[in-house]
Amino acid sequence: MSVLSYCEQGFCDYLQYEALSARRQARKTLHLPVAEGPATLYILGASFSGCAVPLCVRVNDAQFLVPPRESACLSWYALELAAGTLRPGMNEIILWSDNTALDGWVLAMETGYEPQHSGLSLDGGETWRHTRMGARLASCGEYIVRARVADGAAPPPAPPVFAWEDPASPALARLRACLPEAVATVPDPWDRARALATWVSGQWQYRNTSHGVEYAPWDAATILAWGRADRGFVQPHPITMCVHYGVFFATAALALGVAARNVCCKGSGLHDGGHFVAEVWSDKWGKWCQVDANTDTVFVRDGVPLSVAELAVAGPEAGRLAATGPGFDAQNDYIKAFVRDYMFSGWVFEHWAVWPRNDYLSRPDAAPPSHGSPEYCETAWVWAEPARSPEHLGMFPHRVPAAALQAPPPTPWRCG
Repeated sequence: MSVLSYCEQGFCDYLQYEALSARRQARKTLHLPVAEGPATLYILGASFSGCAVPLCVRVNDAQFLVPPRESACLSWYALELAAGTLRPGMNEIILWSDNTALDGWVLAMETGYEPQHSGLSLDGGETWRHTRMGARLASCGEYIVRARVADGAAPPPAPPVFAWEDPASPALARLRACLPEAVATVPDPWDRARALATWVSGQWQYRNTSHGVEYAPWDAATILAWGRADRGFVQPHPITMCVHYGVFFATAALALGVAARNVCCKGSGLHDGGHFVAEVWSDKWGKWCQVDANTDTVFVRDGVPLSVAELAVAGPEAGRLAATGPGFDAQNDYIKAFVRDYMFSGWVFEHWAVWPRNDYLSRPDAAPPSHGSPEYCETAWVWAEPARSPEHLGMFPHRVPAAALQAPPPTPWRCG
């Protein structure tokens, strides 16, 4: 048994990071109840394109060099620590790179509050500050550095309880008025969900960080407005990617009386990309059923739609079971290639997790600021076991048997 030590929730804005150099050093402290054996240190960061300088990491009295690698986003680096490197009580981790300019390494940070366990030095470690941090010295928060250590006595932490949107929320009624009557009046809940996915898939163009800068918040009305207008507050081409199709679909499904939740999935490997979809509950089949409103794709076996849990073990059979709707034909070549290479092969479903809430309208503050722009990092995700490569999920605290994620929604959200 092992336990993860962390002091942030992974709410990382990919544009707000800490920049490192020889003079600009970051410090993270982690308090460990035990530290008897080997451990793994997880660092969410990135090296600049073309950087040849390693990231320097000092863990208590030991120093390590992390080689740079090309990456399109903030991603995880796993540093294996021998027994004795970490110790019970307070542990100090110092990070820097031997650059003069800020063109070497950056470190992810969760901003918005004064940190208790993170600090920045502008003079090579002589003095430390806890405000005016970040690359532009205009934010503060906790650096995203975590440690997993062996602890035979520690039970796994309880996963968060799913937070459901209130069926009587006025915000749901307002969103319902924005949806087409032809979709809202489909009698069968599964057919209604399929019609909704087809409609959603055609409302805006898929855009990720290679297309734009501003990340649309997890608010259905804003996603729809920004996506249709192809503009955010500051710049055109806002980020409205698979995450936003999934969030909008799940919220709209709730507005139409269909229980829905969001699921992220990724292939095996620490740095592999992933996808963000939804599942709707069906009383008719007594199960969760996967719906991808980005690509207008579901998977069906013998007339029964599959859940993400079933897709996780389907492998290449997924391609034979795929059923695409009209929205798929309107997607660009990039999306069609993704579906063919990663979804139809079953690869992208090998690891999957449930986001433990769908109250995006009632609790906008509970949504992460840029999920999918950095590597997956939010601690609230509840990952399903078994997984093909469970060691690659060590930076997340919650892993449960896949069967534990199959419970039906509460009574107010049950439908046919």
